[in-house]
Amino acid sequence: TADGERRGFLSGALPAAAAACASLVLPPRPPAARAADAPGGSGSTVPYRDEDYGFQISVPATWEVSRQRLSGRRRGVFFTDPGSRSGDD
Repeated sequence: TADGERRGFLSGALPAAAAACASLVLPPRPPAARAADAPGGSGSTVPYRDEDYGFQISVPATWEVSRQRLSGRRRGVFFTDPGSRSGDD
């Protein structure tokens, strides 16, 4: 019957919908956290605090930091994995 077909469809669709919603609600892990857990990663992180903008992030302890002054009193702060290759290699 049509009612039985609809119930069968809904019973299969509800778990899929719940899984889709969970993936939207749970944020992905930040790249720094994934890198620290990766094979060969140090596993330890250090905090980076930006007092001017009031935020803090954790970066892998083995990553290098470089700071650049930009025009208009702006600045750039970059974190790089010393083991990664640049696009120029």
